[in-house]
Order: sequence, then structure tokens, then C-alpha cells
Amino acid sequence: DVALFYAFAGLPILVPILSKFLVGVKAEYTDNFLDFLGAALATQDGIVLPVLLLSLIISAVFRDEIDSGILFLYKDLNRTRLFNAKIISLVVMYASYVLLTVLTSAIAYFGFLNASGKVVSDDWNNVQSTLLSIFATISINVIGIL
Repeated sequence: DVALFYAFAGLPILVPILSKFLVGVKAEYTDNFLDFLGAALATQDGIVLPVLLLSLIISAVFRDEIDSGILFLYKDLNRTRLFNAKIISLVVMYASYVLLTVLTSAIAYFGFLNASGKVVSDDWNNVQSTLLSIFATISINVIGIL
């Protein structure tokens, strides 16, 4: 499940094709890298499959142990520490997914699109809007993990 989840980090290569069919994704993603990254994350969020896989991974981490009772066999380990370690591992997994998405977006933007080559827009309002959109998308998934 995790390998399939990480496979969706390669989705920024398909953003120019997929963003034409999704509602709410800006078409001006070639102006700068930050807009492209925002469009890539919005596309990943818009197709819902990565979010469903993340939910499946989260449920697999906790549900299997509740069903099998394995968690209760660790009497020498503190259950709170064990629970927190699992939460932290899920957050680290998602953070590595986001970093892989950023790397794939950089390769797609600077390597394949032959766009302007700018990292951020000259318009500060556009930068703020894009950063807020990226932060919101990441925050929603982190809240889902927690």
C-alpha cells in the first residue's frame, strides 16, 4: 500500500494533462515553480486516490492490531509511546511523500515543461495565495493522520 501511495508522487509529470479536466485547478501553472507545485498538489488532492490510499494505510496500522489483539501483548511497552511512535511514523511517511512530490515537480517543471524557469511569481499576492493553498492541502492530510 505504501509503495502505491509513493507512486502517486510521480503525478506532477501528468499535471499538464490532468489539470485541464479538474475543476478549481489553475491553468497558469507554467508561470513559476511554486504555482506548478500548487497545481500538482491540488491535482493529487483532486483525484482522491492518494487520500484514499493514505486512509487505507492509517487504518491498516491501527485496525489490524485492534482486531488481532497484538497491541495488548506488549505489556512491557508503554502503549502511549507505541501509539505516538506509530503516529510519528505516519507523519514521516507523509512528509517523505510531500518531499518526493516536490522533487518530482521540480524535475517535471524545470526538465519537461521548458517553462519560464522562475521559482516564485513577481506578484506577492499570487505567492501568498499559492503558499496558502499548498499549506491547506498538506494540513488537511496531516490532520487526517492525527
